[in-house]
Amino acid sequence: MQEVKKTLYDYFKVRTDEVFADDDNLFNNGLLDSMGVLELVYHLETKLNIEVDPDDISESNFRTIDSIAALAGSKLT
Repeated sequence: MQEVKKTLYDYFKVRTDEVFADDDNLFNNGLLDSMGVLELVYHLETKLNIEVDPDDISESNFRTIDSIAALAGSKLT
């Protein structure tokens, strides 16, 4: 799970200087929108060698670092 969170923070670090917590809403903070989710899915699939099912792409799965890490972590096993 820590590897996934590091990948996520590295992804956002090059896109914003904003500081946020694992449970902050990324949509409310303006860090993610619908296109951003698609870019992030591609990044996760490439970096972590996982496949995100289209049914997994929802606001609840991409709302926070914690929720994204849980989804991506479930794909690693």
